[in-house]
Amino acid sequence: MALASLERMREDEPSHLEVLVAAVAFCFDGTHLCLLLVERGAGFELPAVPLKRGKTPTECARAALHEHGLRDSIEMQQVGAFSSDGRGDLDIVLFGVCPPSAPSSGECEDHLERSVEERDSMSASTPRWVPLSSVEDLAPDVRTRVQSALLTLRREARFDRVAFRFLSHEFSLSELQRVFEAILGKSIDVRNFRKKIDALDILVESENKPRGMAYRPPRLFRFDADKFAARLESEGEIRFF
Repeated sequence: MALASLERMREDEPSHLEVLVAAVAFCFDGTHLCLLLVERGAGFELPAVPLKRGKTPTECARAALHEHGLRDSIEMQQVGAFSSDGRGDLDIVLFGVCPPSAPSSGECEDHLERSVEERDSMSASTPRWVPLSSVEDLAPDVRTRVQSALLTLRREARFDRVAFRFLSHEFSLSELQRVFEAILGKSIDVRNFRKKIDALDILVESENKPRGMAYRPPRLFRFDADKFAARLESEGEIRFF
């Protein structure tokens, strides 16, 4: 939905419609795909702020993440607009991929095991990185928005470079495979994965080697944006899986 249309709706029904911009922020902790949630009492919500006049949904989504401690600049993409039953409100949902420096999910995994009473006694608005597979107590409307963002992420990962945004500048093929597996929610055959990546020819091997390993260190690679763009231009589409 265009921002101009939303502004007209707000002007026509200022007392009946509130437009919120919710941000679905994903990160990868090396094993799990994690989601940034705001803890309120015994449940979780997405970081969200009202849509402000003169601001785009992307700017508002970034402001929502910034408000909860995420300072890095994140490329946001709109998922869709959802009505809130019974309230007459509208939520615009965007998602973004956080860099690998995002907080670890370990603290949040421990927190999920606490009792409801313990969680209620904590801050009423605590941001938490939660492994996506561990989230069970989301309200139906929040779950719908997260699932829509996840489907968008999976679609992007099949055809675009989004999976590489979860990784450091240099990474091993095993790390790259774990990212794809976390996004797609399924295991990938190692030989088929490496054959596919080699055939795409969009990586450049680094001269650096991981240190402090007792065994042979893995090779490190960098994503080559120029190679990716050239292949995309020549073939019209790149399909990872």
